[in-house]
Amino acid sequence: MSIFEEIEQLLNDLDAFIAGGQPEAMVGAAESKLGVSFPPSFREYLVRWGNISCDDLEYYGLTRNGDFDKGGVPNCVWFTMSKRTTVGLPHSLIVFRNINDEEYLCIDTDQALDNDERKIAIWDNIEREISQTLDVNFADFLLEELTEISDDA
Repeated sequence: MSIFEEIEQLLNDLDAFIAGGQPEAMVGAAESKLGVSFPPSFREYLVRWGNISCDDLEYYGLTRNGDFDKGGVPNCVWFTMSKRTTVGLPHSLIVFRNINDEEYLCIDTDQALDNDERKIAIWDNIEREISQTLDVNFADFLLEELTEISDDA
């Protein structure tokens, strides 16, 4: 079973909200707007599910609204662009989860892993700096978080 099949099974078991995957053209437009390339696991997430929420956790991604300037949560492009302007979020970060507006979980497009994947960074919005970098890619991070939710259920 692939990691995405494992995630899919957990999403179904947890009765998660799945917005619906987005076409490659919108994923490409999102990359262009942000000026970054998405790592393969995040790209797959966007194409398969778009964005998800589960057990009070919201994972940003893409919505059906392709107007990234007039979007809103849970659109990762709109949120990331907004935080670049308002809090000085580094250009290399893509926000995929907001924790009480104190920390943002991000993909750091400057921090490489194997297979063109990128590390996860935690942006401390109070100190306005990266507080931690995790040696894990988006899919592994998501699988771990969903597994923890499932284990606690």
